[in-house]
Amino acid sequence: MSQVYPKVTCLCPTFGRAHLLEEAIHSFHLQDYPGTKELIVLNDFSLQQFQYEHPEVRVINAKCRFPTLGEKRNAAAELAKGEWLVTWGDDDIHLPHRLRRLVEVANGAGLSILLEGWHYYYDGAHLRVNQDVTTGAHLISKDLYWRAGGIAAMNNGEDGDFNRRVRNALGLATLPFAAGAPAFIYRWGGTDRAHLSAMGAPGAEANDGYEAMERLAVALVRDDREPAGEIYLSPRWSRSWDQLGQTALAEWMDTEEGGQAQAGRGRGIFWTGDLVHA
Repeated sequence: MSQVYPKVTCLCPTFGRAHLLEEAIHSFHLQDYPGTKELIVLNDFSLQQFQYEHPEVRVINAKCRFPTLGEKRNAAAELAKGEWLVTWGDDDIHLPHRLRRLVEVANGAGLSILLEGWHYYYDGAHLRVNQDVTTGAHLISKDLYWRAGGIAAMNNGEDGDFNRRVRNALGLATLPFAAGAPAFIYRWGGTDRAHLSAMGAPGAEANDGYEAMERLAVALVRDDREPAGEIYLSPRWSRSWDQLGQTALAEWMDTEEGGQAQAGRGRGIFWTGDLVHA
């Protein structure tokens, strides 16, 4: 049976981090996905108006900030034309095989949602393999996204809340993970920008971190560390992330943990390509 590659929409909410957004857009352009794809960039930082022209990329500059991150993410999803939705963090790196890997695993197992599973973790100094699941990195059918109610009107912890509601909707104890070589680099450090998850407590009323992110972005503009006004984006990577990933994977496979994963005894996702309900 031949593989089917439906249209995929990558959803990229962004706020006050132009240089990181350029890397996210470049990651999108490098995808080897055989099907049709689109990237939706939704910016609601009023001091920045991004400009970028490409037939696969839509940049929307909202006139005012969304009340919550959850509502912002839903607004981006409402614009999607694809059958599949993929979270596309503006501060993460998406390696060229990410979309293809996710869709092929989901199609092969008849799934409507898939979490990224094992991935690379970057702390600002070192890139390493992480077998833990990434809570917020999804491939999900647009139909299921809305049947589950979309993302709640929250500013922190919205991913975990969404996963719980999807599990209830599907009647599953856990969500499936993607298998195969890692295709996603989660950047916790080395971006010169803060993570919202580190700035506020989870919950629908936890606005402290959300507001702190805005104060930080305004301060960065004031100090000339972040551009303002009309910004013409020039997508590019700051480093050769694909080569760094290959090196990190090769080094990890020579470790005891890597050997256990290849033998099917690792945590989370196994190198063998098995689909795991861990």
